[in-house]
Amino acid sequence: MKQVLRAAALATLLALVGVPALAQYSSRPTAPEEAGQVFRADPAELRTVHRASGVTFPDALAGFVRQRLNIYGPDDVGARYGAPAGDPAAPWVDLYVYRSPGSIDDEAANIEAQMGAAFGGLSRRRAVPSPAAVVEARGAIFYAKLGDEPVETAYLIVRSNGWTLKARATERGGFNDEGWARVRALIDAFPWRAMPAPEPAGAASGEGTT
Repeated sequence: MKQVLRAAALATLLALVGVPALAQYSSRPTAPEEAGQVFRADPAELRTVHRASGVTFPDALAGFVRQRLNIYGPDDVGARYGAPAGDPAAPWVDLYVYRSPGSIDDEAANIEAQMGAAFGGLSRRRAVPSPAAVVEARGAIFYAKLGDEPVETAYLIVRSNGWTLKARATERGGFNDEGWARVRALIDAFPWRAMPAPEPAGAASGEGTT
């Protein structure tokens, strides 16, 4: 399988399009007490729950493992999923949940504009089919270049209960059939529709993340 984009080259680029450049980096330092206020650990179900939206981030999903959680704000969080140790060539996928004003088409246009500016232009290759049972979704895979190096980069967004859920994946040289099938399996397995009512204010109990 093709290697994912070199981390050193992407450290600045992917930050511009909403993708943490490396699994060990987060947007800003997060104190344990803040993590407990934003996320709720659910070890019995092998998952972590974002308190404000009710979105769950499973510990493992479609053969990927959750490598870290990121907190950009109480209403803006994400998680990176990668292959288990020993499979360094596998693709990775970043998932986000956040509030955004405007329609889903406005948000899609904004994401594509940011991606185009970061990569210096995009060529549309194909649409990303919506996950099963999701009605309101947008997404696409684009061909782009990082210098002279070809890449493919994809996004998918879903709107639910006032929240935007976003998946992002990028691969050097383009997604081959196996690589894209693995990304697609993770996207399909993510609980896009499993969004219970937000927890009431003051429900945080200081539990940590998993």
